[in-house]
Amino acid sequence: FATTSSVVFQFDTLVAWNKYDITSGNDGPERDPKAWTIEGSLDSIVWKPLDTVSIQTWTSRNQTRSFALRNKMKYRYYRWNITANIDGDIIQASEFTFSQVVKVDTVTPPAPTALIAGDITSTSLKLSWTPSQDPSGIVSYEVFNGSISRGPTASPSIDINELTPSTNYSFTVIASDSAGNTSAASLPLIVRTGVRTDTVQVRSIRITTLGDTVDFQVGDTLTLTASVLPENASYKTVTWSVNDEGGSAVIDEKTGVLIAKKAGRITVEATATDSLGVSSLPFAIQIKADTVKVRSITISALSDTSDFKVGDTVRFRTNILPLNASNRFVTWTVSTETGTATIDTLGKLVAKSPGIVTVTAKSKDALGIISSEFILKIDPAIITEIIQNNSGTEIVISPNPSSGVFNIQTPTRNGSVQADVYNASGTLISSLTRSGNEDISLDLSGKMTGLYFLTLRSTNTVITKKLIIK
Repeated sequence: FATTSSVVFQFDTLVAWNKYDITSGNDGPERDPKAWTIEGSLDSIVWKPLDTVSIQTWTSRNQTRSFALRNKMKYRYYRWNITANIDGDIIQASEFTFSQVVKVDTVTPPAPTALIAGDITSTSLKLSWTPSQDPSGIVSYEVFNGSISRGPTASPSIDINELTPSTNYSFTVIASDSAGNTSAASLPLIVRTGVRTDTVQVRSIRITTLGDTVDFQVGDTLTLTASVLPENASYKTVTWSVNDEGGSAVIDEKTGVLIAKKAGRITVEATATDSLGVSSLPFAIQIKADTVKVRSITISALSDTSDFKVGDTVRFRTNILPLNASNRFVTWTVSTETGTATIDTLGKLVAKSPGIVTVTAKSKDALGIISSEFILKIDPAIITEIIQNNSGTEIVISPNPSSGVFNIQTPTRNGSVQADVYNASGTLISSLTRSGNEDISLDLSGKMTGLYFLTLRSTNTVITKKLIIK
């Protein structure tokens, strides 16, 4: 039985508690603690007072009350000294806990002040300022040249290099604290770099284009370039400008990219950024009204191509949409797959060798739309006349139809004869040469049944015959 008591708390590491909670007992309210002190110690010998409570009351059982501990020091030992209870000779409490409340810093640090530029040369300078003060501590500054960051720095100064001589720069600084809060920008400091004594000034500028100005229309984009003389000029950068003279356009003053806005005449100028500021002669451009672009092209043959052979001709036509397209001219192309052919500017195609060819048409306007493909199969030419030798004997093929083996007697018994066999698609499937006077024997066993074409070539004669495999 006692009216005072002391409880010592020992922790494994040093810790700075800034809050504690006490819960009253579950029975007689006269046993509740009324007055106490909280102390901290590094060695449990020397104690430092941290909090004192003289009168505390409790309104219910198992009631928890919280108390702030104004403490920033870390201690290994903490002590709760109860100096009085409500009444009687017994002290009771259900629970006592220490805790640490972390305060979130949302306060914006003040902006840096008193910016000063020193060690100014034609291409560099040293910028410094008065440090910002913040309870959480300033961890970094970021320096800006206009909207361009010149990099972060932990110290209140920075060396800035790669500047242009005789140029005005506007610098501002932003501070950041350890909680991630950033300040407003400082007041700007205007600094002008020095003049280079060895600078080679720009004497002339000539404008050229990367793109077509002949068919430059509203909505089109054109990139302009500036050729600067002398070639060893120290600073070749230019500033672009456009003058509306009936037409209208906008230009990126740094890149020279021009966008046409309204039909009519405009002029463009490029001005050197060095101290002389030489300008080019005005570069005139005529902007055309927006034209109707070709969006699709389909092509078709003007005659039947189902039995198209070597030597035949066919003319193609286009169907171009929209119907009001400004430029309806096309470029015709024929590409070789297995056969060959030629096509002229008007779409007339001439078959040259059997096989497959592909025909396309490409729009000549700015978009250059390419048509759908027209696939054309070219069959070998069939010579229907009967070629006879001096004795009146024509070419004899036997048997025909055959299961695959054909014997061929030719009018010419001496000299070289080239025998080529094509399938119905015009693909060469067999070739042999007879150099003596024997008959020609073709073995096409294993080939699919159907129609094939035999072409016999001698010095002065080309003959094509049908072969049928059954």
